[in-house]
Order: sequence, then structure tokens, then C-alpha cells
Amino acid sequence: MAGLRKLVPLFLTREDADQQRTLDLLRLEFDAKMQQGAPETPIDVAIDLVRSVVADVGGLRASVRIFIDLFRALSERRDELEQHRDKFWNLPHRAPEYYARAIANRLAKLYARKTGQKPTSGASTDTGDASTKFTKALEQIFSLLDIQSGARSPADWAIKNLTEEDLAPRMSVLENLGLGPCPSRKGLSMSRCVLPEGAKD
Repeated sequence: MAGLRKLVPLFLTREDADQQRTLDLLRLEFDAKMQQGAPETPIDVAIDLVRSVVADVGGLRASVRIFIDLFRALSERRDELEQHRDKFWNLPHRAPEYYARAIANRLAKLYARKTGQKPTSGASTDTGDASTKFTKALEQIFSLLDIQSGARSPADWAIKNLTEEDLAPRMSVLENLGLGPCPSRKGLSMSRCVLPEGAKD
């Protein structure tokens, strides 16, 4: 953020006429260099399309706008982290193992999505070791990530925080847009695909 604070003002409009003429010349040169360096057609990836469009609309002005958007995003993230610090870390008691909870939460969601069932948590009464597929898998992941926390408490927390949406089968992008379900093109008709009024196959 400190770097952007210094960089962005260098390219903004000047009140001083001589400085503005210098900036205008710099902009012309900068835009020409970006045009020369823009990806050539055919363009295969989205980021190259973005770079090409930025060069076409005026590389310097577009870049400064992007820098301003980046500064805003960084500022919002800084505010979020400050709120997290106050909410999660400045506590009168020992903070939970947030990293372990985050990993357990992701695994629980993956398990629910793939199986359509809630994972279960359990430990052997004799050894205390994990006794369910979910907690056994979580223990292995914790070992790989060098997480020292036991798996049982994060597993219980993750299972408790699953929602009905986590258990529901995932729809395709077309279905989310109200355009599906659409079968594959390979040897199948597209007649079952629900398209918006006026759209063509």
C-alpha cells in the first residue's frame, strides 16, 4: 500500500503546465510500448486478452485504474485482518487452533460434497486414535502439514458447522444460470437444454 501511495500520484493529472506536458509525452510513449508488447492473436488465455484490452484502451490510464483498485482491495483486506485480530486473537482465553479448524472445515465440505453425507468424528476408547474415515484422513493431513493439534476437536467443530448447502449435490454452471441440465455434446442432442427465450442452439 505504501508503494502504491507513491506510485499512483506520479501518473495523475498535474496543475503545472510543464509537468502535464511531460506526463502527456510519457503517456504516449508508455501506451505505444504497451501496444507493441501486447499479446498477438490468436489469444488462448484470459489474462492475455485482458493485457491486450488494457493496451488498446490506453495502457497508462488503465494501469493506474488497476493500481487504484488494487490499493482499495489491499485496504479492505487490511481492515478485515485488523477485525480478525480483535475478534479471534485478542481473547481473554487461549485461542482455538484456527489453522486446524480451517483445514478440517475444507475436508468436511469436500467429504460432504463427494458422499452426500455428513462426516462423523470418533476416537477409539482404548487408544484415543481416530476411529472414523473422516478423522483418520484428517489426522493424516495434519501430519503432512505439521499441525500439532489433535484431529478430534477441529473435526467436531467442522462437522457442526456444515450446512445443508454443503450436502446438496453441486449444479453445473449452466444449471446455476437456469440453463440446464445440458447433456454432453458427444453423441447427444442438446434438445433437453433449457435456453433463454430467443436463444439459439
